[in-house]
Amino acid sequence: MKSLSNENFICKVIGQHSLLALALAYLVCTTLTALASQWRLFNTTVSDYVSGDVLNWILDADPNSSQPFKFSAGDPYANLYLEYLSNLSPIFIPLLNAGSIIGTILVVGLCARTISQRASIVIAALIALNPFFWMSALGPSKEPSLVCLVAISLALIMKSRLPWLLWVFAGLMSISAFFYRMEFALVIAVGTALIISLRAVRLERWSPKILVGVALIGMVVIPYSLSNTGIMKGRSISEVRYETFSSLAPSDTGALSVEISRKLAQSSWTAPVGVIYRLVISSLRAPLRPAVRSTDGRVPLYTSFLWLTEFIVTFGLIASLIILLKRDCNYEYGKTLAAFNLALAVMIGCYPIVQTRYFIPISPFMLILVCILEKKTRVRLGIAVIAIAVIGPILLALLGHPPVPTHNADLVEGGNCFLNPLIDASSQSN
Repeated sequence: MKSLSNENFICKVIGQHSLLALALAYLVCTTLTALASQWRLFNTTVSDYVSGDVLNWILDADPNSSQPFKFSAGDPYANLYLEYLSNLSPIFIPLLNAGSIIGTILVVGLCARTISQRASIVIAALIALNPFFWMSALGPSKEPSLVCLVAISLALIMKSRLPWLLWVFAGLMSISAFFYRMEFALVIAVGTALIISLRAVRLERWSPKILVGVALIGMVVIPYSLSNTGIMKGRSISEVRYETFSSLAPSDTGALSVEISRKLAQSSWTAPVGVIYRLVISSLRAPLRPAVRSTDGRVPLYTSFLWLTEFIVTFGLIASLIILLKRDCNYEYGKTLAAFNLALAVMIGCYPIVQTRYFIPISPFMLILVCILEKKTRVRLGIAVIAIAVIGPILLALLGHPPVPTHNADLVEGGNCFLNPLIDASSQSN
């Protein structure tokens, strides 16, 4: 008995050191990625390392102005927050992003230890060694802080015992989520509070049913509201959002998908079907639409690693359904996590135009849910997704819908303005 206790203690210490090592590896890799981005190593451009939103913010920045950072896109709260941080120092934004991912690695890794030591290391490694999360730290991006907020929600639901310093650190890093996406951050916070409240009154076994009920109500109410709320010259939110994507080529499958989504949103009766349609399309995008080439013939780094990360969404959404449909779950909080994950996914799917990357913030839930599945089920799911990823793109190409190359844009001067302080400091040290 004593030897077993000593073995558990040794495994715990090794696990903690492994998580710290992975967090350090993430920090080193992110720093090297930032330097490679600014110095344009390996024949790359700045746009290879950032999302389209970050690229627009970089292009809008005027280094010669007294207030060089003017954020015209996105939520007004995010604009004010980012302008404040950038005027203090542009490097604050990448630092907070990197801190958010480090907090996520440690929190999710410690939460996964309740499943197994191997699950803890694998999940932490999938985040820490994922180039998408390295690149998402290089500019104003909503994913890092939202992922950190979801990790905190995960720890609260699973009643994980985390060091108080980690609670404080992750909590501070996740504050940015309420500025980037106020509505989604509030949904996460309220949903977590609901689960904890039900636990306090000993009604936790009802949590999955209540969360699924909330998701079903949201499927009806939210699309109806977006399709009937006028925001500009009598046009609804849905209409304005769809017009943004009207420039897609008619032959592109993306244009066909948007058109189907638009038609389903035009009626309050078919709007819930539109939500289900967007969830299905989002879960199948990664295996069906690989993104590994650009219009200039090179491999687009950010887009390619984003595509690989979207496979987490594919596995995670399917895992949620499998766990909810099973009569029993071997893991204590499995059904609650699956229901909450599905409810959040439905809320995202209610928006008129949905990209698969919008689901990445809830990836901590998804990674845990995949690990909860029985090994035999995971293997079958993996084989099915791989088969779709091999056969699906070939069939679409034969039908005249090959993968669409992404567009790359180069920045002739200045590079990534949010990383300039890092490069200046590096040059001075040399």
